[in-house]
Amino acid sequence: MVVEDELFIRIDIADTLRGFPGLEVIEASTADEAWSYLRSNGPLDVLFTDHRMPGSMTGSQLAVIVQREYPE
Repeated sequence: MVVEDELFIRIDIADTLRGFPGLEVIEASTADEAWSYLRSNGPLDVLFTDHRMPGSMTGSQLAVIVQREYPE
């Protein structure tokens, strides 16, 4: 999952990752959007996040929550 509020940066990172065979890339524009997706769809393999974004939490806070809720 790529979490980045700057659209063109997010698109560039996601497109680069999609260039690797077998990767499914999910995009989110805020940590809140990412957390909502995770609550509905479960854990993922990699979280690539910006730190400062609009919304109720930072990327670092999101990473802590994801690590706590999905330690595997």
